[in-house]
Amino acid sequence: MFKAVTLERRHGQMTLKQAATIGTPTGVLTAGTITDGISVARALRVLCDDNEIKENNIAGSISGEKVFAQTDALPSEYEKAVEQFVERQAERVIPYAIESTSWGYEEDDNWSEKKILWVASPAEQVDWLRESVGLSGKSVKVIQPQVCALANLYSYNYKPRRGEVVLLLNVGARHMSIVLMSGETMLYGRDCAIAKDWISAESDALSDRVWRALSEHWDAINERGEPSLIRLSGGGAGSRELVDNLPELCGIQINQLDPFRRVDYLRGSVVSKVVAQHGSSLGIAIGLALSGFKDL
Repeated sequence: MFKAVTLERRHGQMTLKQAATIGTPTGVLTAGTITDGISVARALRVLCDDNEIKENNIAGSISGEKVFAQTDALPSEYEKAVEQFVERQAERVIPYAIESTSWGYEEDDNWSEKKILWVASPAEQVDWLRESVGLSGKSVKVIQPQVCALANLYSYNYKPRRGEVVLLLNVGARHMSIVLMSGETMLYGRDCAIAKDWISAESDALSDRVWRALSEHWDAINERGEPSLIRLSGGGAGSRELVDNLPELCGIQINQLDPFRRVDYLRGSVVSKVVAQHGSSLGIAIGLALSGFKDL
């Protein structure tokens, strides 16, 4: 499902101005990557026209198992060669050629030692998104991995204490985003599949599928920081079975990640109906929209 939101800030209060969804056209995504830009553009035009979303500048997300994000300490010998360091780190992790990679980084000043948050994805994935949105008549101004949008959402709504290690899980029907946070720093971010198809999505308990996928990242997560809490978002966050059983599987307390903890919306409005129906599933879109405000 495609989701679109617009945010506005009045007197310091962030407000959800518009929110809308539309079903994902069949066959436009393969392993999280756009492969039919024309159908995506058509769906985006319908979504915006039907809901009178007039903003031309868009923040969009990329996701999938080929998207990587993590924070690494910068060795002293690379202080004047940060790009070289990021390229070296990416080459160690990504399963595709660095020449076909779109990557970026930013310095994290919240630590005593210099740390670098870097992200990488196949360049064609970024190009597909930009071209597909362009076909709809809109313009992509920000492209972020979905895990970064989830980190934005959490940091803005919860203002976590420095050193507070929390694991964020955005659980969908077939895919999940994993983000390990220490305060407002994203230590580790990955997307993974929790079902190969709709048949397998219904064959096992959601908690079992989530735990199997999470287990593949468990060592990497705990090497960077042992989480004291898991916060759930996405459509799967409303699963009672997941909330009840996942703590027993992973040994960690679970709470919901509330996208509207510090984001207001008008009760009784059209927006409130979308929130009531889709709630936590709007979190990634809100996190993307927050990226447009540089002074949060």
